[in-house]
Amino acid sequence: MKKLIGILCVAMLMMVSGCKDATTTVSNGSEMIMRVGDKTITKENVNKLLKLYTGYNTVLQNAIQKILDAEITITEEIEAKARESLAKSKENLGEKFASMLTSNGYVDEEDYYKNVSLNGVLRQELVKKYLIDENKIETYHPFKAQMLIAKDEESAKAALAEIQNGADFETVTRQYGDTSKSDGTVQIYHSSSGLPAIVTEKVTNTAQAQLIEEVITDSANSVYYVIRITDYDYKNFVQEAADSIIQNATLNDEAIAFYLKKHQFKVYDIDIYNGIKKTNPNYLVQDQ
Repeated sequence: MKKLIGILCVAMLMMVSGCKDATTTVSNGSEMIMRVGDKTITKENVNKLLKLYTGYNTVLQNAIQKILDAEITITEEIEAKARESLAKSKENLGEKFASMLTSNGYVDEEDYYKNVSLNGVLRQELVKKYLIDENKIETYHPFKAQMLIAKDEESAKAALAEIQNGADFETVTRQYGDTSKSDGTVQIYHSSSGLPAIVTEKVTNTAQAQLIEEVITDSANSVYYVIRITDYDYKNFVQEAADSIIQNATLNDEAIAFYLKKHQFKVYDIDIYNGIKKTNPNYLVQDQ
């Protein structure tokens, strides 16, 4: 069935016309492909069902795959990440992995690797490319810092005093901080990290690598921060920053919309157009 859907979708895509409100057809649409009781199922019957239920999504996935092929070169590093992802899937599913392949229409493990594991890594790489090449990463203001997060102001002030006197930041964090929230090691933070606005504002105003010489109070949550910025220039750690930022849920759609526009993605079948307009209107780059 998976192969049949693929064949019909390719045929459907090849038969579109460029006029407004066009519809796609398949060659030999009246040809029977199966019979259920006294009912005959033709190619055109399946084509209409595909368009109604999965057609627009299939068109999008095919377009995105072509974008991945054009924009991302598969390297040994990418393949290693994909193989690691496959290994995790097998570990999580255990004995159910084989039945999952069958129930989802994958020919074998390698088919799953190509269409799920590798494809997932390639999509992450596309987002990273978008962040870096289009300089979108700058809008997230990434920085590296050590953070001590205390539950009371007295602890935060005592910790700051010791750090100012030369004590090790991580050691002080273990003594005064809530290590379930931060262990005092150097981490990458950005505007999507969930930091309170007052912390982000203070770091942005400081804008250089240094210990912030005051306790930052998040009054709304009664939390107190001691922060040492270790690197404020994201260009020094751009790949790491991109890896951190790609977890932002909205970025995937934003990147795909950008590259669909770049590659002049257009839809001429009115049913597929309306399907995409209803579910992913930002993916459409032309007026119907």
